[in-house]
Amino acid sequence: MKRTYSFPELHKILNPVAPATYFLSFATNSISTLIKTTKGKEKLLALIQYISELFKITMMDYVKNNDISTYPIHLLNTIQVEKSMKNGRKLMRVLMFTDDLGALERSWKNRDKFNIMEALQVFMSIANIVYYLLDNLVWCADIGIISKFIAHANIKWKDTKDMSSLARCVIGLTLSFIASFQTKERIRLLKEELMENPHKKVEKDKNTYGLTCDFVTTRREYRVQVLEAVVSILRFFMLAHALGFPLFKKLSKIFIAVCGISATSLSIFFELFLRGRIS
Repeated sequence: MKRTYSFPELHKILNPVAPATYFLSFATNSISTLIKTTKGKEKLLALIQYISELFKITMMDYVKNNDISTYPIHLLNTIQVEKSMKNGRKLMRVLMFTDDLGALERSWKNRDKFNIMEALQVFMSIANIVYYLLDNLVWCADIGIISKFIAHANIKWKDTKDMSSLARCVIGLTLSFIASFQTKERIRLLKEELMENPHKKVEKDKNTYGLTCDFVTTRREYRVQVLEAVVSILRFFMLAHALGFPLFKKLSKIFIAVCGISATSLSIFFELFLRGRIS
């Protein structure tokens, strides 16, 4: 005979399952939101790639240190996953330069309002376009359509792509620093204005209410700008290591893989939780 449960008993039975159910719902909703855009899909593949790369590096060190003659099956599978994610990301980026063409068009329409930030944004869009086009050429070279070297020059397409990526990283870092300094100054001015009347009540439709809302929004923007600067710094470490810059080329491969995981995770966090709140 089937047992029946009272409402208090049902609550006790289902209560331990609730956190797991909530986490599952949260995870599926987050992934669904992320894969709605091409950039979101690319970042998700990048995260899987860097996690696979970290596992591969640590396992290869283990195999080497223990004189194991053949790679374990899980290591071989991880290598294949890393390659698949890398190729998938390249396919995602084939037409991604069109987004920056649209950004250039918008900047041209607003050219009368140009300032240092707008100029850097234009350079950033140009650097992105060059990077994505070179990335397509690197992909063509990898599958054998074209040579891996630039004609009449002993330079690989991959090296030029990495240099263009470094250029856009430096421009992005400069943008983040300038924007964060400007935002921090705006926070200081708003704070001074609010402190002129520290005991004044914050009421809706009053000047103090508007200043308080601006203060909270500006502080949120500042945190996002600091987050973007951290992501740019992590990517700079990765690119400087890939290009063999002095000091950076001696960095551990494990550290570089952790930089990739951290930068991608922060970017995904920004896309999921912060972009809508500051727009």
